[in-house]
Formats: sequence, C-alpha cells, structure tokens
Amino acid sequence: MAHKSDSSVQLKSEKVILHKLEEHLGLATDSLITERIRLNSKSTVELDGFHEEQGIMVEVFSRIGKPKPAHYEKCSDTIKL
Repeated sequence: MAHKSDSSVQLKSEKVILHKLEEHLGLATDSLITERIRLNSKSTVELDGFHEEQGIMVEVFSRIGKPKPAHYEKCSDTIKL
C-alpha cells in the first residue's frame, strides 16, 4: 500500500489531463511542457503545461477525495486567461 503522502497517482492523472487537453486543443502530444518562469528577482512560477507559440499556460490540479479548504484557495489564486 502506498504511503499517505505518495502523490504518484495524482502526478500520473495530471499527465493524462495534459494529454487530453493537447488532444482537445489540437496540439501535438507532449507539446505542453513544464516551464519555470521568472517573474522578478525573487519570484518564479512553475507551470504544468506551457506552449509559447500558442500562448498557453496551464495549471493542472488533481486530487483523490474531497478537496480541502487550501485547495479552493489554490484554485482562486490561479490566473485564468
């Protein structure tokens, strides 16, 4: 049995979500890449999916079970374009 803090299932499901999004958008498989973008000298943001040519930035969230209050905060903090 996996440890309670094992996030391998969530990470696998995030990959599936990214692949389905690529299909939906008509993008090549694995064209949405993980990217770290420096905002200033102290801040960076890490995107789960990024496609520079198409101007796509993606944050994927996957959870097994009911979301906790912090998860709702994460969703509200995400930039939606």
